[in-house]
Amino acid sequence: MQSLQDLLAFLADALLLPVFAGLLLLLAFALVSAGSFVREYLLRERSATDRRLRIAGLAAGDRELAAAELDRLEMRFARIVDRGALAARLAPMFGLAGTLIPLGPGLREMNAGNLQGLGAQLAVAFSTTVAGLAASGVCFAISSIRSRWYENELRKLEAAAARRSE
Repeated sequence: MQSLQDLLAFLADALLLPVFAGLLLLLAFALVSAGSFVREYLLRERSATDRRLRIAGLAAGDRELAAAELDRLEMRFARIVDRGALAARLAPMFGLAGTLIPLGPGLREMNAGNLQGLGAQLAVAFSTTVAGLAASGVCFAISSIRSRWYENELRKLEAAAARRSE
């Protein structure tokens, strides 16, 4: 039984570096998403007007081509929102794993009477929690706002195509 516990402890400890790497990637994704979100916000009206003119022009010539373009845009928008939503779900999981994994070594340190070792492990545990929650919060907010923007934009594009094709 002890060897099984030792094996599980070893495996959990071995997962700490991949968890750190995942958290760093998710934090980087959140920062890049925030930057692209600000850029999109600043250019939103011009991009929307360009898309409406393109869809209306296509609808005047070929309804099927306009519908295909709308479908393409809808898929593009869905991919953007889905990436952010996935990161918003994964980040807290990585944060929790980064919290729980150091607790095992921390408890071993405490059992050995090494409170400094325990403190170091707790610092790692809480840092990963904060990192996971921060990445999740940023990605969730951006994904939610973009979802509303894109839904509204697609409605306007469909209306523009319907008016132009009549």
